[in-house]
Amino acid sequence: MRLRLGERDGVQPRQHVLNVLREHGVEVNPLDVFDQYELVDREGDPVVAYLPPDIEPETIEWLYRRFGELHGIVITEFDRKPN
Repeated sequence: MRLRLGERDGVQPRQHVLNVLREHGVEVNPLDVFDQYELVDREGDPVVAYLPPDIEPETIEWLYRRFGELHGIVITEFDRKPN
């Protein structure tokens, strides 16, 4: 484990995180409530998550724990590579 290098270290853009989830079969439905999404796994179990435009590493860890094993997601896929 490495130390965070600053307040924004590890923050990922929401669109990238949602794309990773979609690519692995997680159904992503935006709700009418600001920055909230319904995420449905392949077994049909829904969960509502607050996903702001910049997603913190703690939230990415939670998404990985919730959907990673069931959907075959590797945690490094959430790490957007610089262009």
